[in-house]
Amino acid sequence: MNILFLCRANIGRSQMANKLYDKITGEKSIGAGAKVKEERQGMKIGEVVGAKNMIPCMKEVGIDISKSEIKQVTPEMVNNADKIIIMTSKENLPNFVLGNKKLEFWDVKDPKGTDLESHGKTRDQIKELIKNMLRNSK
Repeated sequence: MNILFLCRANIGRSQMANKLYDKITGEKSIGAGAKVKEERQGMKIGEVVGAKNMIPCMKEVGIDISKSEIKQVTPEMVNNADKIIIMTSKENLPNFVLGNKKLEFWDVKDPKGTDLESHGKTRDQIKELIKNMLRNSK
């Protein structure tokens, strides 16, 4: 199944979900942002000053995201996805995402600007949501 994880900037929640899903399932998903700043598109997470807690947070569970690339969602990503997990408000979504029948909204708070412990809570919440999604898809 082709899963697309979307958050606002593709620095936190969608990166966590993408890498956790891939580790849990052994499959490849995509993480992208709904409103990625143009200057950040294509940057690596390790290059983003505001992402300082993301790298150690994910290393705690054996995942290195320092070289993960920040991506803006595209119509092609949406068309190729079997399921699109949204972790941002509808107001942040491009028009080509809205109204799609493949959308599922997850209420996951953005950890931006929080400490490592808060990032870990967000990561663990996303991990549980992924496990629930996989259980319910059987």
